[in-house]
Amino acid sequence: MKRTAEIILGVIGAIAFSITAFIGTMLIILHDNEEMVRDIFYEIALEDPSLAISDIDSFISVLGSSGWVIAIVSFLAVALGIIAMILLRGNKNPKVAAILFLSTSIIIALVSFGIGLLPGVFYLIAGIMCLVRKGEPLLEQ
Repeated sequence: MKRTAEIILGVIGAIAFSITAFIGTMLIILHDNEEMVRDIFYEIALEDPSLAISDIDSFISVLGSSGWVIAIVSFLAVALGIIAMILLRGNKNPKVAAILFLSTSIIIALVSFGIGLLPGVFYLIAGIMCLVRKGEPLLEQ
């Protein structure tokens, strides 16, 4: 049985997680450039005067730590997705691939503060398809 649909969903999910990893990397770069973050924060503070200056430091620290978490988790999701797609190729181990897809999608969506939710949907659907679709029985001759 061909597993083209599952592999395509896995590739789309891996691309989406790559974009999420890029966003996490940009948050890390933004965290390292405090002057730009302060300028952005001051522009936001002009529109909303209820924001205090002390909020800047907490915002910068959250920005850096969340960027690292998002980047690492997304790179891990891409790697696990590639492993699952390799297991699907040739219909070798669809159950193991399904477990990888499903566990990756659920864990990453929770750990990445919900940012990995949309890319995780592709892995989730691919994992469910791996479990539900049965291989064709071999004809005995």
